[in-house]
Amino acid sequence: MRIIAGLLGGRRFDSLPGLSTRPTSDKMRQALFNILYGRLEGARVLDGFAGSGGLSFEALSRGAQHATMVELERAAFSQLLKNAQYLGVQDSVQLLQGNFFTLAPRLGPTPYDLIFFDPPYQQGLLEAALLAVQQHKLLADGGIVVCEHSARPGAPQQAGALARYDTRRYGSAALSFYRADTPKE
Repeated sequence: MRIIAGLLGGRRFDSLPGLSTRPTSDKMRQALFNILYGRLEGARVLDGFAGSGGLSFEALSRGAQHATMVELERAAFSQLLKNAQYLGVQDSVQLLQGNFFTLAPRLGPTPYDLIFFDPPYQQGLLEAALLAVQQHKLLADGGIVVCEHSARPGAPQQAGALARYDTRRYGSAALSFYRADTPKE
């Protein structure tokens, strides 16, 4: 894998072989960060199912201030540690090995401007993760949650107070964008 743009642009890093972490493709990552342009400078990022860290490392390369990355699988977490050291961003990251749902209550108190979720597909984790964001007040005012998921069956339109406001499809995968649904007066 490689960082596409920014301070670390062109730098390569490793992911685990096989599909256990299912890294986001360069094409999808490029499209995502084009959409996020202007939201990254100084941002606090949370990556709830980090895998190899590609999304967080790209965000840091493009101006994010800090990234907290959570990864459950030991082998993937070990690779995540190596990648952070290799890229020289260990001072800008907090790496946590464990289950996102178990760690979520301890991820505050400062909320995140941008949250990434790319959980294993078809396991019902996406909606639960969105609900955990609200329950533990992890999203800053004006912040967004970006979820990678299977294009079919898709992602929920609403999860608690988080409403999907955009979805982009890339082959068999898709990106859905959520923000707090503000009541209409």
